[in-house]
Formats: sequence, structure tokens, C-alpha cells
Amino acid sequence: MPSIPTPRPDGSGGFMVIQYNNTSYAHRLRVHLQPFNTSSWGYVGTGGTLEANPNATFAALVNLLKPYYTSDWAFRMLSLWQNTAGVIAEVFGWTPPTVITGSAVSSNAAMMPDTEYMFNLKTSRGGRGRITLLGANEVSAAQPAVTVSGSSGGSASDQAIVAYITGASTQIVGHDGYPFVGSAHLTCTRNRKLRRRTGQA
Repeated sequence: MPSIPTPRPDGSGGFMVIQYNNTSYAHRLRVHLQPFNTSSWGYVGTGGTLEANPNATFAALVNLLKPYYTSDWAFRMLSLWQNTAGVIAEVFGWTPPTVITGSAVSSNAAMMPDTEYMFNLKTSRGGRGRITLLGANEVSAAQPAVTVSGSSGGSASDQAIVAYITGASTQIVGHDGYPFVGSAHLTCTRNRKLRRRTGQA
């Protein structure tokens, strides 16, 4: 049985599903990738400073996400999906990367279990994509929306994420298969569905 429902096809090479959880909550993040093969589990046509495989991308991204969560949270690659001739299917046989735990020293009391911290980005062809962090217990957004580049806006952690996702070394792409460029529109709100699940007012 697939770990999540098979989604409609898109222009990327596939995606990984990252699960992050503590003892009370579990969330998933879908991250689209450049094409990769299932023999070496490496990306197709890698070179220069680009990451070699999805496990390397997982580690690079999650090491930037972990400052938003305390050490009771753990990140793991739950599943890997490949786009073959327009059809996306889950693939098996890969070795999961090492689980990474959160690194925030303490929780921000203002942040609730239903906090939705979202980086909204655009690709070089005008496509859209986002990185959404649910239940982050250490974020510093003081306003509901802010523009963040790799060097300005938001916090230093916010800037580091945008610099990486729009940089020259990542294999992360948008739904259309093209790299992300420019700045991100960052929002910090409360997720209505999570609010009902967590019993928040």
C-alpha cells in the first residue's frame, strides 16, 4: 500500500515526503525534486555543487528546518516518488537517510500547535511552490506576511531557507520542474483544520 494517495502528474522528476513529528503531532511535507534514477538513487546529470541524491537533499533541507522545532521533534524521509513519462509512482529499495531532530533550545510561547508557517515561492518559469511548516514551536515572525530573500527580511533562519531553495546547489524544484528564483512571500497564520483537531479556540 502506498504511504499517501498517488497525486496527479506534474513536471518535476518526482518528490520525497518528509514526516516530522513529536509524541503529540505528526505532519508531512512534500518536496519536489529533479529527475533521479532507481539504480544508483542518484540525480540524473548531477555535477558541480549540486546534491548527488535525494538523501543529500533531505539532509540539506532538514538541517535548515530543524531550528524551528525543539528536540522532541524528529524528521524522517517517509517515502520517495518518481515521475516516469508523466506518471508518478512510489518507488522502493532506497536506504532512508538518518533521522534528524529539532534543534531549537526552547519553545516560543506565542506559537500554537496549529501554527502554519509558509514560504511561498515562484520558479524561473512562473510556477508556484511552497514550503509549509506546521506546528513550528520556534519561529520569529512578528507580522502575518513578509518578503524574505536570501539576505533580507524575516529571521536569519528564514533567509537561510530561501537562500538554499533558490541557490545553485539544491535539487529542489517547483511542481513545474523548474528551479525556484527570487524571494519568498512568508506568512505565519493558524491552520483552521489543525485548530479544530488540536482543540484550539
